[in-house]
Amino acid sequence: MLLSKHRAIKYTEKDEQEVTLLGSRRRHSFYLVGITTEIAKKYKNSVHAIVDNTFFAHTLKKSFKKEKRISVEPKRITLKLILELLEKKY
Repeated sequence: MLLSKHRAIKYTEKDEQEVTLLGSRRRHSFYLVGITTEIAKKYKNSVHAIVDNTFFAHTLKKSFKKEKRISVEPKRITLKLILELLEKKY
C-alpha cells in the first residue's frame, strides 16, 4: 500500500506472489523476515516495519541485524497510526 502511494512503485498481484514465494523459502528464520528482505531487495528500498508485539519486534530486530535497509519499530498499531502513515511521505 505504501509502496504504491509514496514510491510510485507498481506492485501487482504477480509481484506479490513472486516476493511471497521467494521470501517463504527456508533460508530465513521466519517467512516475515524472508518476505521483507525480498521486498527490500527487489525494489532497492529501505523498509521500516512497525510491529505491535514488543517481544516479536525484538526477535525481528535480531533477525534483521545484518540488513542495513530494514528497521523495526515496536509500536501499537491503530487506525490512527495507519492513517498518519498513509498521509506522511515516508
